[in-house]
Order: sequence, then structure tokens, then C-alpha cells
Amino acid sequence: MNFSERFYDFLKGEETYLKLESNIDYVIEILKSVEVKSRKIVYSDPERATLLIGIENYDSSANTQDGHLITLANGAEVLFENINFTQPAQLYNTQPWGPSLFRSVQNPKVKWTAIIKNSNNGEEGGFGVGFIYGGIYENNIALINVNFIGSGLMDAKNPYNGGVLRVSLDNVNADYSKPERYGDNKILTKGIFRNGQFKCTGDFNFKFLDNHYFRTDIQSNSSFLVHAGRFTHQIDRLSSLEDWSTCNLRPAPKKGDNVVFNQGRAFFINKEPQAGDTFIVNGKNYYIVEKNRTYVTDWTAWGDDKNQFLAYQVACFTEGKTLENGEYPIEMYNSTFNLWNDEVKVYLIFKQNYDFRSHETTVFGDREILSGAIIGHLCYNHNVITLWAKDSSLLGYYRQTQGNGICLGYNMVNCSGFSPEFNPPVQVTQDLNLPMPKEIIDLLNVKK
Repeated sequence: MNFSERFYDFLKGEETYLKLESNIDYVIEILKSVEVKSRKIVYSDPERATLLIGIENYDSSANTQDGHLITLANGAEVLFENINFTQPAQLYNTQPWGPSLFRSVQNPKVKWTAIIKNSNNGEEGGFGVGFIYGGIYENNIALINVNFIGSGLMDAKNPYNGGVLRVSLDNVNADYSKPERYGDNKILTKGIFRNGQFKCTGDFNFKFLDNHYFRTDIQSNSSFLVHAGRFTHQIDRLSSLEDWSTCNLRPAPKKGDNVVFNQGRAFFINKEPQAGDTFIVNGKNYYIVEKNRTYVTDWTAWGDDKNQFLAYQVACFTEGKTLENGEYPIEMYNSTFNLWNDEVKVYLIFKQNYDFRSHETTVFGDREILSGAIIGHLCYNHNVITLWAKDSSLLGYYRQTQGNGICLGYNMVNCSGFSPEFNPPVQVTQDLNLPMPKEIIDLLNVKK
């Protein structure tokens, strides 16, 4: 049943209740964000209904749909009961499309309550809680009898002084233990190196790398590689693409270019050296023993332009004593890259905080060059949230950092998972008689 117009009219209008028929799949063709400031209750009885939301194999670079369904504004009270949230088949890439149900307004004076009760999210992932923020009037989110797979169960932030964010989990089973089910940081394809370009000729192209970090030129520690033979070529984000199949490569260094020496490493600005290459500076021969990435911490983002530029380069370690820190003209350069004009197997690789070290003896498919992870985690929260959890299991990467809000305690009964960074700032209690927050109980008891 195509339900798009009716559903969005309900979210935007003054109605409070929307009842869906049991065992019916309701199709919402395009995901659109709607700001909600009042009570909205969507339910099905006695069996669950399913909302199938969004575009199949969505190309996120197209920006034709939003990333979340409901913007929780001041006064929002949202309850979805006996409703499954699913999406159609999605592209298999480095950042699988994972839309969320909510995103709360980032304002410490906003108050809202949201509940998902009796729900699962299907086989394609997506439709976690999304980014939610605490407030000085206490905000509440609850998941009750929820089965969830994939990344993005929740990003719970409590950054404001005096803010409170209460998270309640009752019989929640979330599983992101096998990220490879949804995407990969690498894909095997084939292509041709010709005339300073690489062209994909296999079943996959650069759209495999299509994600937030690849589509924008933000400062980050993300790298994108074409790996063929023993060699690696770094892709300069969208600026290097002729189309989704063809990439302009950084050229090899040559006589007359400059090399930057820093702490024993050689950097070739906007060029692509390889391990095994040789060059001459100040009449002395240098041999590139090892090629690897740099880290943003090497070159502070608040330094001068050249330092920022170097942050996206690769470091080459040379044999023997190197020159003092500085920039020098290259008197001769010999490139060892030898895969021009032949169709070869390649890996397209996304790297974030992983090395891609290579040597002259490196073989195609080297473990370190391929190593990495797709973008996403099961759960993230500030440590100063307030947690009430019972009979819940969270399997997958769990992140936690510090916030500035107030923590009113962690009460957890019969829970497992929550790893590896789960580290409450207070002692965890196990009070069987401690009820859920009053706001959650009150909204659950509203007559439909």
C-alpha cells in the first residue's frame, strides 16, 4: 500500500493518532524529515504493521531524501507501537545507507519524549534512534521489545551543562557483530592504468567508496586507494574523478619537482611515489624502502597551508642518512610502477585510521593494505546519559566519550554486550524495583 502522502500529512498535521492495519506493508517512497512539536501516536493492533521507507539502492550523493524521519522539537511526544521499520535493498559499499527515526533539536531548553515499542528493522539495517540530545528539562527515549540489526542503534549525546538525557532499554536485542553483512572497506574489481588515469572495467566502480568522507573535501584522516600489484595510488576524493569509473591519478615525481624531508621521511606533494623508487637530491642517491600514510596528528590542522597539505600525503622512508628538514629540488627520479596499459585486478579501498604500508616485496592483497572497517558503530553515547536497562543485549562496537550534562545513574538488570568502550561514570546498580522514567510510563498509558 502506497502510504506516503497520508503518512506525511499525519506527521505534519494536527491529528494525534494513526492506526495501521495488522500485517500490512505500508510503502513510504521517499524518506523526508518532519519536525514534530506535539503528541503523535502510530500503532497497529493486534499484530504489527510494517513501514517500508525509502529508495532502493539509494545513491546518497544524489541528496534526494533525508537521513532521518522525525525531528524531535520542543513538546514532541512520539510513540510507535507494533510498527516495524524497514528499508528496501541498499548498495553494498563503505558506508551503507542507514537512516534513522529521529534527530532531536540541539537546544538545551527543548523537551521531548519518544518511544519505540514492539518493533524490528528488517534485513537491510537502518532506522535506529539517531542523534538525540539531553536538555535541562530532561529528555526521554525508550526502546521496548525491539530487535535491531546493523549500525546506528543510537547516538545519545548530553553536552549541555545541567542537561539530562534518559535512555530506557527493555528487552532490546541489537546486533552489529558482522559489519561485512552490510558493507566492506574494500572490493575486488579490475581495471586499466592508462594515460595518467585508472579506469574500472569490472563490476564495481568508485561509487563503492561513495560516502560522506569521499563526497566532500573535509579535513579528515580518511584515505581512498586503488591497490594493484604491489602498488597503491591515493585517490583525491571527488576532485580526481572524471566519472564513477575513471579517476585521474597523481603522477609519479619527476626531475624538477620538490621533495620535502621531515623527520627522516620524504614527502612528494601531489605526487604518487612507490616503494622501490629511487631519486637524487644534492647529488646523493635515495631509495624508498617503505611507503605509508601520514596521520593528521603529524600535521596540525591549525598549522600553515603546507602542513595541512602534507596531512593528505604519504610518507616515504629512505635508506641511509637523510637530509635535514626542508624542501629540496629533485635532480633525478626513477619510478618503478609498471602496470600501464594492461587490465589488472585491483582493490578499491577505504581507509580510516589504518596504515597501508608497502615495500618493494609487497604482494597484491597484502593484509595491511586491505585492513580496515566500514563507517559505523552499533551505539555511541556520552558517559553522562542516564540509563535504565533490563533484559537487553547490545552486540557490536559500542563507543563512549565524555559529555557535560548530568548523569542520574545507570541501572542495569540482566544485560550483556555493551563493549568495548562502555564505562559509566557512576557505579551501576541492579535494582529490580526501579521503574522506568515517569514520562515513558505516562506516554505508554495514553489511551488510543
